[in-house]
Amino acid sequence: RTKPHSITMALQCAITGEVPKEPVISPKSGAVFERSAIVKQIASTGADPVNDEPLSEEELIAIKTPEFSVPRPPSATSLPALLKSFQDEWDAAMLESFELKRQNQQLRQELTQSLYQFDASARVVARLVKERDQARQALSTLAPGEVAAAPAPADQQTSGMDVEEETAGVALPADALSAINATAATLSKARKKRSKPEGLATVDTISALSQKHKQSGLHSSRSGVITSMAVQASTMRAVTGGADKTATVFDLEKQESLHKLKGHSKKILDVSVHPTEDVAVTASADNSVMLWNLADGSNTGNLKIHSSDVTGVDIHPTGQHVLTASKDNSWALADLATGTTLGQATDDDSSKGLTCIQSHPDGAILGVGSSNSVVSIWQAKDMTRLSKFEGHAGPITAMAFSENGYYLASASEDSTVKLWDLRKLKNFHTIEFDASHQINALSFDNSGSYLAVGGSDVRVYLAKKWSELVKLEEHSKTVNALAWGNLATTLVSAGADNTVMTYD
Repeated sequence: RTKPHSITMALQCAITGEVPKEPVISPKSGAVFERSAIVKQIASTGADPVNDEPLSEEELIAIKTPEFSVPRPPSATSLPALLKSFQDEWDAAMLESFELKRQNQQLRQELTQSLYQFDASARVVARLVKERDQARQALSTLAPGEVAAAPAPADQQTSGMDVEEETAGVALPADALSAINATAATLSKARKKRSKPEGLATVDTISALSQKHKQSGLHSSRSGVITSMAVQASTMRAVTGGADKTATVFDLEKQESLHKLKGHSKKILDVSVHPTEDVAVTASADNSVMLWNLADGSNTGNLKIHSSDVTGVDIHPTGQHVLTASKDNSWALADLATGTTLGQATDDDSSKGLTCIQSHPDGAILGVGSSNSVVSIWQAKDMTRLSKFEGHAGPITAMAFSENGYYLASASEDSTVKLWDLRKLKNFHTIEFDASHQINALSFDNSGSYLAVGGSDVRVYLAKKWSELVKLEEHSKTVNALAWGNLATTLVSAGADNTVMTYD
């Protein structure tokens, strides 16, 4: 018969692989375990380690065996065997240590690479943020004296706005540069303190606008299309330009013609008047710009700057300079007193000519529209292009800066008016019309509260909400020009029907 000791020696713990001193059997798997080992396992997992079935300590079945001493393994019965065992354990420990060091070094290298990439990314992000802020500052009227061009980061190449890379500009004469910077700083500072003027027309007043006066026959009946108009709000004198090659000075309050301005050999395309002095400027398809004295109607200068139709003209806020735009793809800055051309810049992206031009109310920047459906923003002091607004699907027909200095409105042959935020550099609102609707004129009042849109009819919108307040349809043909009187109490329109209408 087999001895108990031999039976005991046949038992082996399924966890430790050694002969158990206090053997137990799991009823779940039938495996033998050392009690202390399986108890720890149950406390940790609550399951049989062989088949992962739930197991509790109370379910363990003890195996009754006689007391015995576990013999030493044969490998540990002599000194050389013990030394070999120790050597093997030492070698294993050293191999494990080496492997840990190798993994540690690899992790260090990966961490270093990650930190380097993070640092590089942080520098790129910081540079892009800086360039974005520079671009915003360049078009912000809060600091027009510090306008500077900057490349646009990738996230700014959306919403129809591109910021140009910095290029060499035109070196303006020192006195012109000084006047532009000083005017911009003064007007910007004054704007920050400005509130809505007392007596400004209310929304109800604008909504109730109706025709008060209608004057016809200011230009030749044969080609009596009024192409453009400008109003000197302080005296309520209007200057209209016509397809009959003449301009007319008209008193809006007395409703009488004062002077006929003759000198151009082709139709007049645009007109601008000085806000306080007796000065008017006309631009014509005969490639010339003429200066006029409003008091007596005399010609005081003739500027030959461009090689094609002069499509736009605007007196700069300095009151000393005039801006011109032409189909020859260039725009220029000239001295009003001497007629000297101070600088000329070419729009390399425009292949079909420029269509209109207007200075920002502070004079630090200006907008130029093109036949390529693009509105470009240029810096006045060095004639460099800062950015371009894209989004229209037809030639630009009109532009207007809001007096608050933050908004630019642009109109196009695509029958839309787009509003651009000069601080955020994006198109934030679009006014859409029927596909056949024409838009030829835009005008903000001198508080920036109302925007008048002229073309197939005349409509007035409330700024910020951009809701339509009134629609006026008295003209029998398209409206080509609009202008506000002081405090938005009067609106003046001129059209292809050879009439000038006053609404209040």
